[in-house]
Amino acid sequence: MKQLSQQQKRFINEYIKTLDGETSAKNAGYKSKDLKSLSNELLSNRHVINEIKLQLQNHIASLRVHKGYVIQKLLQIAEFSLEEEDILDKEGNVLGVAEKTAIEHYLHAKILEVHQKLAMLG
Repeated sequence: MKQLSQQQKRFINEYIKTLDGETSAKNAGYKSKDLKSLSNELLSNRHVINEIKLQLQNHIASLRVHKGYVIQKLLQIAEFSLEEEDILDKEGNVLGVAEKTAIEHYLHAKILEVHQKLAMLG
C-alpha cells in the first residue's frame, strides 16, 4: 500500500474534524490558489479515502454509537454537500446556480435509495 505523506495525514485528520475539504486542506498546510480543486483531488485519492474510512470506523467503534444514527447523520452531511450553490459576482449578486456534476447526481440518487431502505426498515 502506498504511504500517505504527512501533509495528507494532516488533511485526513482535519477532514474528519470538519468534513470541509477546503478548510481541511488549508489547516493541513496546503498552499494553493484553488483549495477546492486540491481538496477534490485529495478526496478522489483512494488511499486518502481508505484512511478516512478506517479512521471513521475506529471512531464509531470507540464511541459505540448506534449505526442507524451514524447513517442518518452521514446522509444529512451528504445531502447538505450536494445542495446547489449560487454563483456570485464580486458584489455578491447571484449570476446563476452551479450545475451538479454527474457524480453528484449519482450520489443524490444513492442517498434517496438509502432513505427509502431506511424507511422500509422502520
